[in-house]
Amino acid sequence: MRTEYRYSRTTTLLYLVGSVVLGCASIAAQMDHQPALRGREWLSFLFAFPVATFAWLAIRPRRLTLDDEGFVLSGGFSWRPTRVFWREVEAFYVCQPGRGSRAVGFRYRSAAKDYSHLADDLPTRRPTVVLQGWDEPPEAMVLELNRYRARAVGEMA
Repeated sequence: MRTEYRYSRTTTLLYLVGSVVLGCASIAAQMDHQPALRGREWLSFLFAFPVATFAWLAIRPRRLTLDDEGFVLSGGFSWRPTRVFWREVEAFYVCQPGRGSRAVGFRYRSAAKDYSHLADDLPTRRPTVVLQGWDEPPEAMVLELNRYRARAVGEMA
């Protein structure tokens, strides 16, 4: 069995449009020779980075592929896919990485290999990894991820 989730294209395109609008506004303000923005050409470069970032993510969205052995994170800015085996994960849960946002979080078992490049909670030695921005709601993803994990760990025991 195999399931694939994609990073939300709608969100990416909204961020891209917003970045383009702000970038165009900064260029237009400089072309009008408004005294307050004179010498602020760096504003154009400031908005060029988000435009490039969101354009890249629209072309190459992040993917989360689930299978019987584990899951694979690929796409986005990762050139090499990262595979995580179900036996290396304690459990998945819904977390709040920021005010008003919800995401899928999980912790590695203590015996899991080092995935510190994915982690945001390094002092615990068992990093919490947050998967955020997918098309599906976090609650539905947590149920599906825990279902896959329970099936795989149950077969191994």
